[in-house]
Amino acid sequence: MPWASWSPDMNPIENVWSFFERRFREACKTARRRPYNRDDIITLAQEVWEEMPWRRVYHFIDSMPRRITTLIRRHRGHTKW
Repeated sequence: MPWASWSPDMNPIENVWSFFERRFREACKTARRRPYNRDDIITLAQEVWEEMPWRRVYHFIDSMPRRITTLIRRHRGHTKW
């Protein structure tokens, strides 16, 4: 599908990334051991990723047809995403 360079980013990975980032930051604050080096950060990121609520992640992905339909109806204008 052609995508104008000025179109909003409708990719659901943006939502997944934001959700992951919030959970990762929360895990850093509440972790018994804070990640201080690269290996600790990677380990904690993997733990957070494995604990992601996948039903919600798939909801973001499943919303793609609605996102595209809304974008078309609004002539590539503002959407809630």
